Amino acid sequence: MFEAVELGQKVSKEEFDEALTDLRTRLIQAQTAFAKYPGPLIIILNGMDGAGKGELMNYLGGLMDLRNIIIKTFWQENEAEKNKPFYWRYWMSLPYRGHIGFFFGAWYAGEMLEAAKGNTSTAEYERRMKRAATFESMLADDGAVFVKFWFHLSRKTSKKKTDDLKKKFGKGEILERAMWHREKYDAIVKAAERGIRLTDHSKARWHLIEADDKRHRTLKALRIIVETLEAAVASIGAKQKTDKKTVSLAPPVLSKVDLSLTAEYEEYKKRLPEMQERLNSLAWKAYEKKRSTIAVFEGWDAAGKGSAIRRIVQGTDIRLASVISIAAPTDEEKAHHYLWRFWRHIPSAGFITVYDRSWYGRVLVERVEKFAAENEWSRSFEEINDFEEHLTESGIILVKFWVHIDMEEQLKRFKERENLPWKQYKITDEDWRNREKWDMYEQAANETITRTSTGHAPWNLIAGNDKKYARLKILETMCRAMEEKL
Repeated sequence: MFEAVELGQKVSKEEFDEALTDLRTRLIQAQTAFAKYPGPLIIILNGMDGAGKGELMNYLGGLMDLRNIIIKTFWQENEAEKNKPFYWRYWMSLPYRGHIGFFFGAWYAGEMLEAAKGNTSTAEYERRMKRAATFESMLADDGAVFVKFWFHLSRKTSKKKTDDLKKKFGKGEILERAMWHREKYDAIVKAAERGIRLTDHSKARWHLIEADDKRHRTLKALRIIVETLEAAVASIGAKQKTDKKTVSLAPPVLSKVDLSLTAEYEEYKKRLPEMQERLNSLAWKAYEKKRSTIAVFEGWDAAGKGSAIRRIVQGTDIRLASVISIAAPTDEEKAHHYLWRFWRHIPSAGFITVYDRSWYGRVLVERVEKFAAENEWSRSFEEINDFEEHLTESGIILVKFWVHIDMEEQLKRFKERENLPWKQYKITDEDWRNREKWDMYEQAANETITRTSTGHAPWNLIAGNDKKYARLKILETMCRAMEEKL
């Protein structure tokens, strides 16, 4: 692969200066117009040690408006990053729509170096590269534009650069790193070539650039960035291609929930404090072991999600648990992929986060109310499964609840809310409108549960017509899930 770019290409100073006059004007014009693009531009700078990635970035910084640009290095992980899923640091670094991000190494550099060192098996390396491609595809589907650079040095040039460093520094950390890269040249090239082949796809292409001559390297990269920006700007306002209509054939899983299940008051009065004490003990055990827990609550309006959540929080030391109630996204959240706002709230190691509604809004309310186009919500099933796999692979205990009631019980609770002054704040016109779309929501719920109940994140369907039974069942299920993982 890399032999194909080892052509000894050079650009004279005169050629460079002549081309730059036009390119720098086009660059700033395209960057300014890109501010209206419905997605970010993510530029990944990767390549051989000493290939001039930092030098190139410094040069580009002098040509561009830095106000809408973020530059990330991803060197050593900080403590917050160490305690979160691997991709958390990258999600938190994503630029806003219409902005540009320069990522040094990104999600590739560390993985490629580990493979070059022999610390990663072939199968595991391929799995990680495929996950990177999946991540990029998901962002691209949401509007992100990618430019991925690999700046290549021939063995001869790499050796010369190392010799020059040796003469300049004699010793030190920079020289030691350069000497290691020189010694591992073949292993690095092999790992990079394999990684690039696995992650070069139509939504995020790699550009291999010969970096032996810095003017050639700079001009080549600059042209690619300018042309990418111009192509993106030209597409602004173009009608987006939508997928063909999908047909839901999901089985009626909710109809199998036994809503006749109840708990006697005396049983409830006895077991509730016992279950809460058990949960509190598990919460402290999870804290000591630095295992985070996420509990997700979905279900019908007035199904009793809020009251069940209160019993969880009341039974847990308040210092360990937090509740996030999901409403309409803010402007900041809209400026990112819809999962961004959930990645940002992943709990720190050892803590509990309870979601009153969650990322499933994408395939429920956004689907039914047409806030998301069909091609957007239909691809979200796979995106959600991938997100939850990231969570569980990092050690997070994930428990998902669907609290189910029937239409008669919902109507009874709606009327109770209207008649009791201290509950009137819970009932809105929107609740009544949603009730009119019961069949549509049920169809969406059945498909959601069927397509996102996985081995690593199964759904727990809770019979909610009797609140006492539902609360005990939820506490019992949560305790068992934590006990199994701890």
